[in-house]
Amino acid sequence: MKVIIIGLGPQGLFLIRELARADYEVTVIGKKNEIGYFSKFGRKIEIQNELDLINKIKEMQDIFYGTDCHITSGFYLSFLLKNVPEFWKIFNVYPHPYESVKIFNNKIETYKVAQKNGIQVLESFILSDVEQNTERPFPYPMIAKWLQDINLFSKPKFKTAVLQNSKELKKIIETTSNYERENIIIQEYLGNDFKDNFSFGGFFKDGECLAGILVQQEKQYPMGLSSYVKEYNGKYSFKLIDDAKKIFKYMNFSGFGEAEFKYVKKNKRFILLEVNPRTWGWVKILKQKYPNIIKSIEGDPLKPISHRCKWTNVLRNAQTLKSDLTFDNLSNYISSHVRSLYDIWDIRDLKPFFYQLKRKLTV
Repeated sequence: MKVIIIGLGPQGLFLIRELARADYEVTVIGKKNEIGYFSKFGRKIEIQNELDLINKIKEMQDIFYGTDCHITSGFYLSFLLKNVPEFWKIFNVYPHPYESVKIFNNKIETYKVAQKNGIQVLESFILSDVEQNTERPFPYPMIAKWLQDINLFSKPKFKTAVLQNSKELKKIIETTSNYERENIIIQEYLGNDFKDNFSFGGFFKDGECLAGILVQQEKQYPMGLSSYVKEYNGKYSFKLIDDAKKIFKYMNFSGFGEAEFKYVKKNKRFILLEVNPRTWGWVKILKQKYPNIIKSIEGDPLKPISHRCKWTNVLRNAQTLKSDLTFDNLSNYISSHVRSLYDIWDIRDLKPFFYQLKRKLTV
């Protein structure tokens, strides 16, 4: 059976490996500097720029018409939604349907859906709407984040940025383009206690969750990027899982997806931070929770393991220790590696890990 994967980042690498081992004929489209390009699995189609991506898709449409296609990166997803909407008619694209994915790919539109379903969100302001009124009394500190991913072949200026006052707000306005300001939102900053962050990720079919897991963020490095998560089954688990499933069901969503929440201590409530309508950073934990994840997606009964699952990004987690070398942090670091699944490490496919290590050491 044929399958196409768009994007060669760690999320795409996970799917390349799992689908190839399930005897799929995997064709992958991506950039040569992406980590999955070095996997021994999958037939790689390299792209040089945005136009090249569009041309490669046109070349493939006759041979692969109707083939399952997984988009694994937010940057590719945003580009295809905006520039190649017919992509969803050529292939059997995950995620779908198109209109639902388009909404989930935009935080403001996602928040509107969340509120319709009784899920609380933060008030958000698009940067281009406030640039003429920077003295507005915002509840500083504020956090700036991307409304959606917009840079396919260039790095974004930041992942997130904390703004302490109107002076810093003016600075970010002055250092971004008009297009960037239209795609940046600012919200009240809720602090950097990542243990208040919870995420539910899974695979959905027509709004129904076929396989999912709820995790608590233990470490992030840098801010906004998970470096260590573990399965959560505490007192908030029922509400969080219910809210996540509710929003995906409301949109009749199919594909891999993640909903991220944060617990706000000052008023004891959960708010939705974002929905990722695609594979996400720690998606590999699904393989630990459900060793037969690919077969279960195809319809086989789920076979979850009983012990608590953990996922660790080896290099980013090491950075958290380097920046805060205390006994408690060292103990937590050691614990994060006990019965944990590592991000791209695979003893049967080593090149991606060593390419990543080499890239980190030469930066």
